[in-house]
Amino acid sequence: MSHTPCVIAQTIRTNQKLKMSQTHNIVWFKRDLRVNDHAPLLAASRQDAPVIPLYIVEPDQWLQPDASRRHWHFIHDCLCDLNKELRELGQELIIKIGHAADIFAQLHSDYHIGTIYTHEETGNLWSYQRDIAVQNLCSGLDIELRTTPTNGIVRKLRSRDSWSNIRNKRMMEAIHPRPNALPSVERCQSDRCRKNATLCLEIYQLAVFKKVAEFRL
Repeated sequence: MSHTPCVIAQTIRTNQKLKMSQTHNIVWFKRDLRVNDHAPLLAASRQDAPVIPLYIVEPDQWLQPDASRRHWHFIHDCLCDLNKELRELGQELIIKIGHAADIFAQLHSDYHIGTIYTHEETGNLWSYQRDIAVQNLCSGLDIELRTTPTNGIVRKLRSRDSWSNIRNKRMMEAIHPRPNALPSVERCQSDRCRKNATLCLEIYQLAVFKKVAEFRL
């Protein structure tokens, strides 16, 4: 049975509406490139919504004075391992290149993001300003940004009198188990280079250490 162009177009529009009507959640990986003992990943896996496991290659990050080639080589290997482990759970790692706020805005436009699960990151001024930009974006788009502490640094602490109790409580928390599975996301793909349809980690590696600002996929 053949379908007219009008029927095909209507089907596409219907699928797009269905995709937009369903809430998706994001797990934003930063320095925590693992599936075991990962509280944000575990929390997202327990929700009744597809999960986008996301790593963002942020060119500005690799222009910072505390970034190095050896650092990227380690990240590269960890991303390969993480992608393999996530595939076993049912959803491969999604890698995007660009500014974090821009990436989240585009994903929200495409997939109606409900919650971003992520670990708090202790970094430098650049990562602090990046996080503020993401917080402002989430507030404007009504996206819940759920962050989980990873160490003894307590944000927005008005007095140090309670710091040791908070820190000790965190250190005594049980190890989080690996998720059993992740709900997959249809048609969500990593950024790809023009001549290759695979995860372009090697291309990202070249981009980071050449003229990053001028790199385009």
